[in-house]
Amino acid sequence: MSEDASRAWKDQYMLRFPDGMRDRIKDAAEANKRSMNSEIIARLEASFALDGTMATHESEMAEIKRTVNELKIAFALMRSEQKPKP
Repeated sequence: MSEDASRAWKDQYMLRFPDGMRDRIKDAAEANKRSMNSEIIARLEASFALDGTMATHESEMAEIKRTVNELKIAFALMRSEQKPKP
């Protein structure tokens, strides 16, 4: 491994897993043909990618909710205008 490559992996963090988690990671790593470390990194990277996706979806959902509320108000006004007056 080159000096630059080893420097990229210099940060280390001791981690405790809940019961069974290590076995799940090991099984997933074997299924994906990578080391446990690579499996953990891949899954962390995927979760960070989801953060951005979730923020986008939350924004889209807020816009949809606003539109639905506007449509409810418009529909209620249309219904009230269509009622025959006595």
